[in-house]
Amino acid sequence: MPQQPQPLAVILDFDGTITLKDIGDLVIGNFGREGWRAADEAYDRGEISLRELWAVEVDHLRAEDHEAMRSAAVDVAEIRPGFNEFVDHCRSKKTPLEVASSGIRFYIDAVLENAGVPDLPVSAPDAEYDERGHGVVTFRDGLADCGMTAMCKCERVWRQRRLGRQVLFVGDGASDYCAALQADYVMARAALAGYCEREGKEFTPFDDFFEVREFVRRYSGS
Repeated sequence: MPQQPQPLAVILDFDGTITLKDIGDLVIGNFGREGWRAADEAYDRGEISLRELWAVEVDHLRAEDHEAMRSAAVDVAEIRPGFNEFVDHCRSKKTPLEVASSGIRFYIDAVLENAGVPDLPVSAPDAEYDERGHGVVTFRDGLADCGMTAMCKCERVWRQRRLGRQVLFVGDGASDYCAALQADYVMARAALAGYCEREGKEFTPFDDFFEVREFVRRYSGS
């Protein structure tokens, strides 16, 4: 690893990265009203984007289930080993740390609160409900909507780089592909690892956050 030329910032995916399973998939699978699976099949055939799939799936959620969905997310979520220790390390070294997810904010917040890190910065779409009680994907001020992956994770990388930092991106899936190519360093598993290999993007594989913590330690020399 090269000598540290700039301060480091870390951006983490949520589903399948911080958690062992994709919580968004579990929420949709358990609470989505009938009809969302057709969009899932269309995505698998390459007919619609991940952003379009997510819009359809969220439309099949209902306001009346909101609290039940939050509770279910907490019940099923398993946090990847070493996550809390990694967060503590970043905080002790004043290393900027942010969760950037295309998942929905309500279940991310619920899981992180239950994990003991309710104040961790999160950039993710929200789900609001229309007059029929159907879910609608929305974005808070400062977050960019991506027509391909829901939230623009690349913009979160660029933001840190504009502040004079190098960026370590940690992720696992399709919504991480573009951001990984923009980051200075990548730690990847699952589909993102395969994508980096195909694209010739250097990355470090990981299974837990003890390994991510060690990467950050080696970068900073502490």
